[in-house]
Order: sequence, then structure tokens, then C-alpha cells
Amino acid sequence: MRLRTISRVEVKDNYVFRTLRGLRIQDVGHSVLHTPSLVTNNLINETLESGIYCASGSYAFNDSSSYGCRHILITGNRLKNCFNNGILVIGSKHVEVTNNIILNSANAPIQQWSGCDNLYKNN
Repeated sequence: MRLRTISRVEVKDNYVFRTLRGLRIQDVGHSVLHTPSLVTNNLINETLESGIYCASGSYAFNDSSSYGCRHILITGNRLKNCFNNGILVIGSKHVEVTNNIILNSANAPIQQWSGCDNLYKNN
């Protein structure tokens, strides 16, 4: 699933099995409204790349940029056998990754690049 350039998304209760990427969410969020998007209760199993990927249209973080994900809550997901990262966050701000179960990632269970003010706990 690829979701791109949307003010707010709610992705929940999906089963993702044997795909290239699991859930790819790019440039999602609104810099003014601060209404969080939600990615929850998904079961992701056997992806060739990351299971959940908060992507940015630009890899250079810029605090005032419209690129990257903003105000997203990723919680209560189960990820297994992701052959890159379980959860990958690039160029994003105010992403909260909590209470996920991530097993058997080939790279890191959780990876962040070029982001700030993100929260990772209880995974």
C-alpha cells in the first residue's frame, strides 16, 4: 500500500503478506492542524523491504519542508520477517512509534534517518 501527499490517514486492521514493501506512507501530515494520522493493528509478514515506512520526498530534513511525514502514531502493529527494517522513518517529524511487536528483521527492527522530535518506546 502506498499513500502519498495526504493531510491525514488512518490505516488499521490490514493483513500484508509477501510483498515488496508493506505500508509506505510518504509526505503525510499537516504542519498546522497537528491532527495525528494513525497506523494501528496491522499484521505485516514477509516483506522484502520495510514493513512500515514513513517516507519523505526529499532525504534532506528541513524543519519547514512539506516533505516527510508529520504527526503520525504507529502503534499496536505486529511485524514479522521484514527483510529490511520492521519500521523505517525517513525525514519525518513528530512520529510516535509505540507498542509494536517486531520480530526477525534482517536489518534493524526500527530505523530512523534525517528526522527529529520522534518518539520510540515500548516496542
